[in-house]
Amino acid sequence: MYAEERQQHILDRARAAGRVEVNALAEALDVTPETVRRDLTILERHGVLRRVHGGAIPVERLGFEPGVETRAERRYKQLMEKGMYAKMNDVVEELRRRDERDSSRPVAPLKHYPDAIFLDTTGLTVAEAVQKILGWWREKSRG
Repeated sequence: MYAEERQQHILDRARAAGRVEVNALAEALDVTPETVRRDLTILERHGVLRRVHGGAIPVERLGFEPGVETRAERRYKQLMEKGMYAKMNDVVEELRRRDERDSSRPVAPLKHYPDAIFLDTTGLTVAEAVQKILGWWREKSRG
């Protein structure tokens, strides 16, 4: 099996199961754990998986978007820096309408897996967000 085929297999398996583990993949694919780790790194660089201790989770399972209020504050600041007048309440409402429109459009809707985990990163550092994700993964791994 070529590397690209193996990586596609890993991605398909992660999306089907919600996560993959290095040792299980190595055994199933008859390759070394190091080979699997290299493949996971490549897939993470392509933005389709997120590495976690001992394996990976497909990005579709994780929601890393800040809350509407945080995004509205950023957008409001951008508008003001461009010299454009805006009311904060209008910016918040427009983002809410856009989110609703994006999640309900018939073609390429912005929808997540039914069992996706959403992480509101408002007020969190990257390290804190990573710790929350690892905690969820450890909890799910036990169960």
